[in-house]
Amino acid sequence: MVIADAIGLTVLFIFIILLGGEFVAPVSVANLPTYFFVLLPLSIISVFQWRRDNSTTLQWLGVAVASVVGGAIIFGIDILFGSIFYPELQWFEAATHGGGLFGIFATLLVCPVLTSVCLGGAARAQFLMWRSHDG
Repeated sequence: MVIADAIGLTVLFIFIILLGGEFVAPVSVANLPTYFFVLLPLSIISVFQWRRDNSTTLQWLGVAVASVVGGAIIFGIDILFGSIFYPELQWFEAATHGGGLFGIFATLLVCPVLTSVCLGGAARAQFLMWRSHDG
């Protein structure tokens, strides 16, 4: 079980660090506390959810795909509201200032955060399936 959790967390960390380093905060010594305070609670929540839920690899991947679609929809709503309230801004910048019920925080929470948890869950479930077949 611990190895499966480690595999899931590795996938989670890689996904968050790659996306965070590209779009949010570059990976550097100065940003390590930020990554620590994001990854620590995310790791605890993820492992708790993975152990509580006996979903299959395909179920985790299905939720991951749904989170990408959901994130795209929410981001589209962010663009719409941002463009209405801030017509002078470019579409991406307007989306980050849209706020409201959705806002960029909700978008990031659904995709990539939920997506990365699901991909880690899929990797963990696949490992557990392989291990159970090996006997």
